[in-house]
Amino acid sequence: MDIPNIFPLNIHASLLPRYRGAAPINWAIVRGDKITGVSIMRLIRKMDAGPVLAQRKIEINERDDSITLEDKLRSAGAELLLDSIKSVEDKTFKLIPQDEKKVILAPKLKKKDGQIDWNKPAEEIHNLVRGVLPWPGAFTYYKGKLLKVYKAKIISCQVLRSASSQAGQILNVSKQGIVVACSRDSLCVEELQLEGKRRMSPAEFISGHKISPKEIFNKK
Repeated sequence: MDIPNIFPLNIHASLLPRYRGAAPINWAIVRGDKITGVSIMRLIRKMDAGPVLAQRKIEINERDDSITLEDKLRSAGAELLLDSIKSVEDKTFKLIPQDEKKVILAPKLKKKDGQIDWNKPAEEIHNLVRGVLPWPGAFTYYKGKLLKVYKAKIISCQVLRSASSQAGQILNVSKQGIVVACSRDSLCVEELQLEGKRRMSPAEFISGHKISPKEIFNKK
């Protein structure tokens, strides 16, 4: 195994010390961050805790999911690594210790992390849908079967809701989307997959399933 002549460097897909761990990209989206980035750090024994050589910020827009954001960060990280290596060669680099008081962990995702809680605001569920791709994927249950949600958007208008609407209740069904009640606002499901079936658009899904308003997506 080759041993570095100066010190080993590593690229991490977050603005350390925020999101140390295996899934920094996913958790940044799930938690609704608007900014993330990449860090070049010196490797030490403690995971992701080495002093930082360089960082670059990247904006997270509402259309990003963990797959598209990873592509952005990969490109930025490659450029930043080359710049960092040059700074080491030129001896112009500076190592900045991480603030341990600001550490936020980003553990490896588990299947249960993808389960939708319809009692949460639509914005939080929308972040979950974007953040847990490609695995475990955001999911709920429909008539006892697991139902994955791959794409959705927030519906802020409350016109479809009534005082008796429950979280998880289907408010409207159309070829454009299936609108579901949340604790605040509603979520329009635009791409989904029922257990044992392929991914479908709402138009494809409703043509094969008698789904209707007042039905409820639930835990199981």
